Amino acid sequence: MMTLLEASVEEDRWSPVEVLIWIATRSRRFMDALRGLPLFSVEDRLWRLQRENHPPHPMILSHALLAFREEVERGRIDGLEWKFPRAKDGTICMFNVNEFALMDISFRVADVLRTWPDWPPTLAWNAANTRPWQAPMGVSKGWIRSLPAGDYLPFADVAALVAFGPAKMAIGLSDIDEHAAQLRAGMAIINAAIESKIKLVGTPCERSQTHPHLVRQTGHRIALGSETLHDLIPVPFGGRDWLGPRRYANDLCGNRARVAQREFLRSDG
Repeated sequence: MMTLLEASVEEDRWSPVEVLIWIATRSRRFMDALRGLPLFSVEDRLWRLQRENHPPHPMILSHALLAFREEVERGRIDGLEWKFPRAKDGTICMFNVNEFALMDISFRVADVLRTWPDWPPTLAWNAANTRPWQAPMGVSKGWIRSLPAGDYLPFADVAALVAFGPAKMAIGLSDIDEHAAQLRAGMAIINAAIESKIKLVGTPCERSQTHPHLVRQTGHRIALGSETLHDLIPVPFGGRDWLGPRRYANDLCGNRARVAQREFLRSDG
């Protein structure tokens, strides 16, 4: 049985500009911030939002239009009630963002979301929060005691152990499910550190404004106390050894994380 929310999504429609904004951002918050603005203001405002929030895949509207055209040419968008003019080779005749925005057409939101779903890290983060971490085969609840006492181990390596067992490798999982398992394991490690079962040390960093997949060191390596750890989670959009503020992971699923930390894990028991 279809829920009221699902029925609403099935019936809702987006304008051409709204479709481009979604393709470029995959963010409802960005959609809300840009909705209703005149087209000449959207591009500038989009650039400012991306600069302020460090999205993982910044895209301008013209690039989003190219992505749209590619999917239409491949016949992957269902429910189109308006036929785009095509050249003899089957490609859509060239039109720019302004021309596309003026077209008297609309698109079902459900079709757009199926064609351009959320970014994979967003899907992984949502999946990671559907259930708590459970010890995989080969890893007992006392997994901490299996770590070499006194050694400093990379956070990502320990997360792989906690997620997948001694092999530290996902078998038969999709990329999204694998990422979700790593995020879930990372949260379990942080919870263990909060309970003082292990110790975490890390180097404060910040994301590069021009290359959000990179971080720049901003301080010296430090031990992370319980108060700090309460505000940290594995970063969905970033390296497997990055931690960032919890509030940003729940706000655009990490897109707004201005500070990330490259962490290392040490067992003290």
